[in-house]
Amino acid sequence: MEENETPVEGVIREIYEETSIRIKDVTYAGNVVLKSEVGNSGIYIFIVEMPEHSSIQTPVNTEEGTLDWKSIQWILDEDNMGIISHLKCYLPLILEGKYDLEHTFLYDVHNILDYTTSKITENEVHKKYKKISQTSIH
Repeated sequence: MEENETPVEGVIREIYEETSIRIKDVTYAGNVVLKSEVGNSGIYIFIVEMPEHSSIQTPVNTEEGTLDWKSIQWILDEDNMGIISHLKCYLPLILEGKYDLEHTFLYDVHNILDYTTSKITENEVHKKYKKISQTSIH
């Protein structure tokens, strides 16, 4: 996120910068907290429906990695080393519509030592991260 930017503004900007796709609606779907001996960090989870007539030719190489359309089966395959390890833990819950969770991971270097979830109250979710609509990004 850039300075003075909300998580919602940041995800809308990032999607546009990396794909040239302008989105209108995003929905907050939880948090990820990553803890290790070198420090803690966090990720906001959002889901978005692609605009009806949008498309992107993939794969696309970016500074952050390669963007490509993959099946859910490919993403969740236990032998798949092509994605970050913790995604396989919480993506099934997100796909089930469980947006009220904070997913906390304790790492030792690159190994997950512990994974827990805690409920985020509906009031907290809506207070901080309402679903928004935007017509364009400037």
